[in-house]
Amino acid sequence: PHPAAPAGMPAAPGAPVWGAPPPPPKSSTGKIVGIVVACVAGLALLASLSAVVLYMAADDKGDSGNGKAAKPTGKRYSLKLRDTVLDGEYKLADDVSKEVQADLDAEVGGDQYTSVSGVYAPAGDGEDSLTVLAFHGDIELPGMEKRGFLRGSAEDEGTRVVRKATDFEIPGASGTVTCQVLAEKEDGVGDIIIPTCVWADRDMLVSTVVGDPELVDADPKAVDLEAAAKDLVTIRDELRVPRK
Repeated sequence: PHPAAPAGMPAAPGAPVWGAPPPPPKSSTGKIVGIVVACVAGLALLASLSAVVLYMAADDKGDSGNGKAAKPTGKRYSLKLRDTVLDGEYKLADDVSKEVQADLDAEVGGDQYTSVSGVYAPAGDGEDSLTVLAFHGDIELPGMEKRGFLRGSAEDEGTRVVRKATDFEIPGASGTVTCQVLAEKEDGVGDIIIPTCVWADRDMLVSTVVGDPELVDADPKAVDLEAAAKDLVTIRDELRVPRK
Protein backbone atom coordinates (compact mmCIF):
# COMPACT_ATOMS: atom_id res chain seq x y z
CA PRO A 1 0.00 0.00 0.00
CA HIS A 2 1.03 3.58 -0.46
CA PRO A 3 2.05 5.64 2.57
CA ALA A 4 -1.20 7.50 3.18
CA ALA A 5 -1.63 11.10 2.24
CA PRO A 6 -2.98 14.50 3.19
CA ALA A 7 -6.40 15.83 3.10
CA GLY A 8 -8.11 19.11 2.41
CA MET A 9 -6.41 22.41 1.96
CA PRO A 10 -7.84 25.29 3.94
CA ALA A 11 -5.12 27.84 4.73
CA ALA A 12 -3.08 27.77 7.87
CA PRO A 13 -4.55 26.04 10.90
CA GLY A 14 -7.12 28.25 12.57
CA ALA A 15 -7.44 30.61 9.60
CA PRO A 16 -8.85 28.76 6.59
CA VAL A 17 -9.10 30.88 3.45
CA TRP A 18 -9.84 28.15 0.93
CA GLY A 19 -13.06 27.05 2.55
CA ALA A 20 -13.22 24.69 5.48
CA PRO A 21 -13.41 20.94 4.83
CA PRO A 22 -16.76 19.22 5.35
CA PRO A 23 -17.59 18.60 9.02
CA PRO A 24 -16.27 15.21 10.09
CA PRO A 25 -18.64 12.52 11.37
CA LYS A 26 -19.64 12.89 15.02
CA SER A 27 -17.31 10.20 16.31
CA SER A 28 -13.84 10.02 17.78
CA THR A 29 -12.49 8.77 14.47
CA GLY A 30 -14.19 11.61 12.61
CA LYS A 31 -12.73 14.13 15.00
CA ILE A 32 -9.23 12.80 14.39
CA VAL A 33 -9.75 12.88 10.63
CA GLY A 34 -10.83 16.52 10.80
CA ILE A 35 -7.84 17.52 12.89
CA VAL A 36 -5.42 15.73 10.58
CA VAL A 37 -6.99 17.54 7.61
CA ALA A 38 -6.52 20.96 9.18
CA CYS A 39 -2.93 20.36 10.26
CA VAL A 40 -1.78 18.98 6.93
CA ALA A 41 -3.51 21.78 5.02
CA GLY A 42 -1.65 24.48 6.90
CA LEU A 43 1.70 22.77 6.54
CA ALA A 44 1.21 22.28 2.81
CA LEU A 45 0.47 25.95 2.25
CA LEU A 46 3.44 27.12 4.30
CA ALA A 47 5.72 24.75 2.41
CA SER A 48 4.63 25.91 -1.03
CA LEU A 49 4.99 29.58 -0.15
CA SER A 50 8.42 29.04 1.36
CA ALA A 51 9.53 27.30 -1.80
CA VAL A 52 8.59 30.10 -4.16
CA VAL A 53 10.12 32.86 -2.09
CA LEU A 54 13.38 30.90 -2.12
CA TYR A 55 13.49 30.42 1.62
CA MET A 56 16.41 28.20 2.52
CA ALA A 57 18.11 27.67 5.86
CA ALA A 58 21.53 26.09 6.31
CA ASP A 59 21.49 22.30 6.25
CA ASP A 60 21.57 20.46 9.56
CA LYS A 61 24.81 18.58 10.00
CA GLY A 62 22.92 15.36 10.58
CA ASP A 63 20.66 15.85 7.57
CA SER A 64 21.31 13.23 4.90
CA GLY A 65 19.03 14.94 2.38
CA ASN A 66 20.93 17.50 0.33
CA GLY A 67 17.89 18.79 -1.54
CA LYS A 68 19.67 18.72 -4.90
CA ALA A 69 17.53 19.31 -7.96
CA ALA A 70 17.43 17.26 -11.12
CA LYS A 71 19.93 18.02 -13.86
CA PRO A 72 18.53 19.95 -16.85
CA THR A 73 17.47 17.93 -19.89
CA GLY A 74 16.84 18.98 -23.48
CA LYS A 75 13.07 18.69 -23.16
CA ARG A 76 10.99 21.30 -21.32
CA TYR A 77 7.82 20.40 -19.44
CA SER A 78 4.80 21.93 -17.76
CA LEU A 79 2.11 20.34 -15.58
CA LYS A 80 -1.57 19.50 -15.98
CA LEU A 81 -3.82 18.43 -13.12
CA ARG A 82 -5.41 15.01 -13.63
CA ASP A 83 -8.70 13.55 -12.46
CA THR A 84 -6.84 10.57 -10.99
CA VAL A 85 -3.30 9.80 -9.89
CA LEU A 86 -1.29 6.73 -8.94
CA ASP A 87 -2.85 4.67 -11.72
CA GLY A 88 -6.37 5.54 -10.62
CA GLU A 89 -5.85 4.76 -6.95
CA TYR A 90 -6.71 8.35 -5.96
CA LYS A 91 -9.34 10.61 -7.51
CA LEU A 92 -9.40 14.40 -7.52
CA ALA A 93 -11.56 15.74 -4.70
CA ASP A 94 -10.71 19.43 -4.93
CA ASP A 95 -8.76 21.48 -7.47
CA VAL A 96 -7.06 24.16 -5.37
CA SER A 97 -4.78 25.49 -8.11
CA LYS A 98 -6.43 28.93 -8.21
CA GLU A 99 -6.36 29.33 -4.45
CA VAL A 100 -2.69 28.38 -4.27
CA GLN A 101 -1.96 30.62 -7.26
CA ALA A 102 -3.44 33.61 -5.46
CA ASP A 103 -1.14 33.00 -2.52
CA LEU A 104 1.88 32.56 -4.78
CA ASP A 105 1.10 35.77 -6.66
CA ALA A 106 0.78 37.64 -3.39
CA GLU A 107 4.28 36.50 -2.46
CA VAL A 108 6.18 36.83 -5.74
CA GLY A 109 3.85 38.80 -8.03
CA GLY A 110 3.42 38.49 -11.78
CA ASP A 111 3.16 35.17 -13.58
CA GLN A 112 6.49 33.64 -12.65
CA TYR A 113 4.89 30.40 -11.51
CA THR A 114 1.74 28.50 -12.42
CA SER A 115 0.17 26.43 -9.67
CA VAL A 116 -1.11 22.93 -10.41
CA SER A 117 -2.41 21.67 -7.09
CA GLY A 118 -5.12 19.33 -5.93
CA VAL A 119 -6.48 17.29 -3.07
CA TYR A 120 -7.02 13.62 -3.87
CA ALA A 121 -9.15 11.05 -2.05
CA PRO A 122 -9.01 7.27 -2.33
CA ALA A 123 -10.97 5.91 -5.26
CA GLY A 124 -12.08 3.07 -2.99
CA ASP A 125 -12.45 2.83 0.75
CA GLY A 126 -10.17 4.75 3.07
CA GLU A 127 -9.96 7.95 5.09
CA ASP A 128 -6.52 8.99 3.92
CA SER A 129 -6.03 11.52 1.16
CA LEU A 130 -3.23 12.92 -0.93
CA THR A 131 -2.40 16.59 -1.41
CA VAL A 132 -0.28 17.37 -4.45
CA LEU A 133 1.30 20.83 -4.46
CA ALA A 134 3.13 21.67 -7.67
CA PHE A 135 3.99 24.58 -9.92
CA HIS A 136 5.79 25.06 -13.21
CA GLY A 137 7.67 27.96 -14.72
CA ASP A 138 11.27 29.01 -15.27
CA ILE A 139 12.96 28.04 -12.04
CA GLU A 140 16.46 29.45 -11.83
CA LEU A 141 17.37 27.85 -8.50
CA PRO A 142 15.41 24.59 -8.23
CA GLY A 143 17.66 23.19 -5.53
CA MET A 144 16.98 26.20 -3.34
CA GLU A 145 13.24 26.01 -3.89
CA LYS A 146 13.30 22.31 -3.11
CA ARG A 147 15.06 23.02 0.15
CA GLY A 148 12.65 25.88 0.78
CA PHE A 149 9.71 23.50 0.59
CA LEU A 150 11.25 21.12 3.10
CA ARG A 151 12.15 23.90 5.50
CA GLY A 152 8.91 25.78 5.07
CA SER A 153 6.81 22.73 5.86
CA ALA A 154 8.27 22.77 9.37
CA GLU A 155 7.77 26.52 9.92
CA ASP A 156 4.34 26.23 11.51
CA GLU A 157 4.35 26.75 15.26
CA GLY A 158 4.20 23.42 17.04
CA THR A 159 5.48 21.45 14.06
CA ARG A 160 8.79 19.65 14.31
CA VAL A 161 10.92 17.42 12.12
CA VAL A 162 10.96 13.91 13.56
CA ARG A 163 12.84 12.26 10.70
CA LYS A 164 15.32 14.40 8.84
CA ALA A 165 15.36 14.83 5.08
CA THR A 166 16.68 11.87 3.12
CA ASP A 167 17.39 11.62 -0.60
CA PHE A 168 16.09 8.71 -2.66
CA GLU A 169 17.39 7.69 -6.07
CA ILE A 170 14.23 6.47 -7.78
CA PRO A 171 14.54 4.92 -11.26
CA GLY A 172 13.33 7.38 -13.87
CA ALA A 173 13.29 10.32 -11.46
CA SER A 174 16.17 12.20 -13.13
CA GLY A 175 17.39 13.58 -9.84
CA THR A 176 16.78 12.83 -6.20
CA VAL A 177 13.44 12.84 -4.45
CA THR A 178 13.85 14.20 -0.93
CA CYS A 179 11.48 13.17 1.85
CA GLN A 180 11.13 13.92 5.54
CA VAL A 181 8.66 13.25 8.35
CA LEU A 182 7.04 15.98 10.43
CA ALA A 183 4.94 15.79 13.57
CA GLU A 184 2.43 18.14 15.12
CA LYS A 185 0.99 17.42 18.55
CA GLU A 186 -2.73 17.96 19.01
CA ASP A 187 -4.44 17.85 22.40
CA GLY A 188 -6.72 14.87 22.73
CA VAL A 189 -5.33 13.26 19.58
CA GLY A 190 -1.57 12.81 19.87
CA ASP A 191 1.26 13.29 17.41
CA ILE A 192 0.03 13.70 13.85
CA ILE A 193 2.77 12.14 11.71
CA ILE A 194 3.14 13.83 8.30
CA PRO A 195 5.48 12.49 5.59
CA THR A 196 6.44 15.02 2.90
CA CYS A 197 8.36 14.58 -0.36
CA VAL A 198 9.59 16.99 -3.04
CA TRP A 199 11.33 16.90 -6.42
CA ALA A 200 12.37 19.86 -8.57
CA ASP A 201 14.15 20.81 -11.77
CA ARG A 202 14.36 24.01 -13.85
CA ASP A 203 10.79 23.52 -15.12
CA MET A 204 8.80 22.59 -12.03
CA LEU A 205 8.51 21.65 -8.38
CA VAL A 206 6.30 18.71 -7.47
CA SER A 207 5.54 17.80 -3.87
CA THR A 208 3.30 15.55 -1.84
CA VAL A 209 2.19 15.95 1.75
CA VAL A 210 0.85 12.90 3.51
CA GLY A 211 -1.81 12.79 6.20
CA ASP A 212 -3.58 9.73 7.54
CA PRO A 213 -5.43 9.14 10.82
CA GLU A 214 -3.71 5.76 11.02
CA LEU A 215 -0.36 7.54 11.28
CA VAL A 216 -1.30 9.31 14.52
CA ASP A 217 1.39 8.46 17.09
CA ALA A 218 3.14 6.22 14.56
CA ASP A 219 6.88 5.60 14.77
CA PRO A 220 8.48 8.03 12.27
CA LYS A 221 11.19 5.47 11.53
CA ALA A 222 8.53 3.01 10.41
CA VAL A 223 7.13 5.33 7.73
CA ASP A 224 8.02 3.99 4.28
CA LEU A 225 9.56 7.12 2.76
CA GLU A 226 10.97 5.25 -0.22
CA ALA A 227 7.43 4.22 -1.19
CA ALA A 228 6.36 7.85 -0.80
CA ALA A 229 9.23 8.93 -3.05
CA LYS A 230 8.23 6.39 -5.69
CA ASP A 231 4.65 7.64 -5.55
CA LEU A 232 5.82 11.20 -6.13
CA VAL A 233 7.73 10.19 -9.27
CA THR A 234 4.65 8.36 -10.58
CA ILE A 235 2.48 11.42 -9.91
CA ARG A 236 5.00 13.74 -11.55
CA ASP A 237 4.99 11.59 -14.68
CA GLU A 238 1.18 11.53 -14.72
CA LEU A 239 0.95 15.33 -14.46
CA ARG A 240 3.88 16.26 -16.70
CA VAL A 241 3.27 17.31 -20.32
CA PRO A 242 5.66 18.66 -22.98
CA ARG A 243 5.93 22.42 -22.90
CA LYS A 244 4.49 24.12 -25.98
